[in-house]
Amino acid sequence: MRNMQRYVALCGTLSFFIVTVSMWTLNVNELVKEYGMRRRKSGIDSFDEKCISSTTDCDLTCLEWTLVLAMGRSGSTTVQQMIAKLPGFNMYGEEGGLLHKFRDIQSRIQISPRGLPWWGSIDKNVTSVACLAQKFYSERHGDTCLHRGCRHGFKEIRYRDAEDISWLKTVFPSAKFVLNYRKLCSNYTDTFGRNCSVMEAHRKSFLKSAENLTSSFHMPREELENLTKWGDLADYLGYASCVARNVTSANTKHGYTKHEIGVNPWVC
Repeated sequence: MRNMQRYVALCGTLSFFIVTVSMWTLNVNELVKEYGMRRRKSGIDSFDEKCISSTTDCDLTCLEWTLVLAMGRSGSTTVQQMIAKLPGFNMYGEEGGLLHKFRDIQSRIQISPRGLPWWGSIDKNVTSVACLAQKFYSERHGDTCLHRGCRHGFKEIRYRDAEDISWLKTVFPSAKFVLNYRKLCSNYTDTFGRNCSVMEAHRKSFLKSAENLTSSFHMPREELENLTKWGDLADYLGYASCVARNVTSANTKHGYTKHEIGVNPWVC
């Protein structure tokens, strides 16, 4: 009788274990299917670890970043909006040059007086601040796409000199850059009071500072109505199958073209 009880108990335990494993496998498969989470190369059924789980030790190339650097009054909002409409992109607008603050943190750590805890560990601190910056940017809108391969980006008109671009390369070492500017400005004065000669000088300086970027795509103001150019941009960003059918663009009064902002301008 006692042996029979042990046998029944063992069978019950094995059944519970089998059902539990089956349900877990089903849940994993469903989550992988629904959210596209990748499994580790080791073959173990588990999800990729969250990118930048630590602000002191992270893979700065885990997320895919696209940064639109612009001169202002050159259509950068249109470029940002168009990229944001591509599948799977978390693309933000301007953020007020916030990365300057992170660079200031890094600089202060680097020149800390002898005797403070950070002295003598400059390289590690640069990575730590870069991890902190990426973590802040990727989570600041509460995005849930924080695993390998997720696409993030923003546009900004405040990063134009060589020092700014060098810092961007430090924080986002594998980022793709889209450069937005005006090729021509004959008799043009923008809303900031800059005349043509000033703008041309700024453009030359801007493009000179961006010469050493390993990956960049030029999207000048004069090409914004060229649908073929948008197709080239999509290809550069890894969307070779996407074709632009119209251009969603904003003006200075926060209005839009006849193509409403809610309509996806891409066919993918």
